[in-house]
Amino acid sequence: MSRERTLSYCAFCATCFLAIAAAPILAAPTIVDTNWSLTQTWPVEAAWSVAYNSFEGLAYAIERTTTGGVHRLNADGTTTKIVSSYKGGGLTFDPDDGDMFLAEDYCGDIFRVEFGQTTRSTWVSDYDGGESDIAGLATVPSTYTGGLVAPGSALATDRGSGNPDELWAWSPDTAEGETKLISDFTALNDPFDVAVNDNHIIVIDGGATGQLFELKKYPSDQLYLEEIATQTPLHNAEAAVFDPITGDLLMTVYDSLDGNPSGSVLRINLNTGIVSTIISGLDDPRWGCLDITPDGKTLYVTEYADGTTNGMAYEFTVPEPMSISLFALGTITLLRSRRRKN
Repeated sequence: MSRERTLSYCAFCATCFLAIAAAPILAAPTIVDTNWSLTQTWPVEAAWSVAYNSFEGLAYAIERTTTGGVHRLNADGTTTKIVSSYKGGGLTFDPDDGDMFLAEDYCGDIFRVEFGQTTRSTWVSDYDGGESDIAGLATVPSTYTGGLVAPGSALATDRGSGNPDELWAWSPDTAEGETKLISDFTALNDPFDVAVNDNHIIVIDGGATGQLFELKKYPSDQLYLEEIATQTPLHNAEAAVFDPITGDLLMTVYDSLDGNPSGSVLRINLNTGIVSTIISGLDDPRWGCLDITPDGKTLYVTEYADGTTNGMAYEFTVPEPMSISLFALGTITLLRSRRRKN
């Protein structure tokens, strides 16, 4: 190699080294519960809510910017923008047909995007003629037996920015016709999200001391919210989903259990109030930033990262038990041995 080529090659290497050194080093979240493993990441600017579309088998995340929208999180680590939105809030899907429902909390409307389409239509907007700030969305399972709302319906929290804090029920199949379940409950500060399983509906409230409330009904049929006590204080609750395997509530908080400004995913046993940490070290998680697959084996979490291009979406999975693989391997070995003897 000539001296000129050698110098050019060295200059190229030096340029690459400087570029790599100048690039920001993004710290990955810390997995505290070692049953989970980080299996995929997606860069999403100002990542906000995340939701899993069980009809399709893929997750989606909101980019909360003035020119943002909803991005599909592809299996290869890339993203595809599906529809635009102005500072989107909540996100959920109809498991029966894959239709997407997106809330914009500034205008308070919920929009529908039919599965496979890239345009949206206004779905819920009236709210008794009042102004709303819709934050959290959730679809009620068809197997719901709690008797407070219709199976297959959907829920929305109104964080009440200057207006009453409310909880609404609406239909993924019929536009408008929403029903107010809770209005201006005095204990609510910022109801950022709602979680529902076959038996329970939980509203999570943000603020310096995050709180949990369960929707219940008086003998007079009037609905009310009952606070759920936890053994460890919660700080700035942001999002919640039910673990379909254990029935525990999984929740993200803006601050860790010790009050440090580091987001965490927590596990809460609603019967005992015991709180444990699954994942810590999240960079600025916001409302709706958590979802789980129906089999309970894959968890999706997003980081807003102070609204910067450092926003991320993460996939965590629970590996298949090794005993199953060993059992299958042993069965195959035994069958092969028998075939040889025959």
